Amino acid sequence: MAKLGEHTSAVKDAGTLGPNKERQEAPHAHWVSESGWGVADLGLDRLIFYDFYPAKRSLARRRATSTRSPFSQDSLQLQPGTGPRHVAITSCLKVQQCIYVLGELDSTVTVFMPTIEGVFNSIQKDFDTSGGVYWPK
Repeated sequence: MAKLGEHTSAVKDAGTLGPNKERQEAPHAHWVSESGWGVADLGLDRLIFYDFYPAKRSLARRRATSTRSPFSQDSLQLQPGTGPRHVAITSCLKVQQCIYVLGELDSTVTVFMPTIEGVFNSIQKDFDTSGGVYWPK
């Protein structure tokens, strides 16, 4: 069985905690992208972007002024109490990439869509998943 080696980078998130004192007692990554570009932090109600530097085998928090693809922002703030659990990026409107964030604590899906400048804004948060899945006809 293969073992993990020593870590090459350690990043600790910080910021304003969400309102759910039992579940959002501290920042913690609840989901990490498989390619290392982002983290859904349940405690901070935030999707945080990172830059990965393969040559150095290191990870660094993205700066808000970064021009590296695919995100120009350093993070996306969700509504307090969302508790982001999972993230998906997929094509929407056939020309853009949209970000879908599943909120564990409020049972919602928040959709972020980029502007022409590439800045992601929340465009929708009205999918309440607490009553089960609803498929429109």
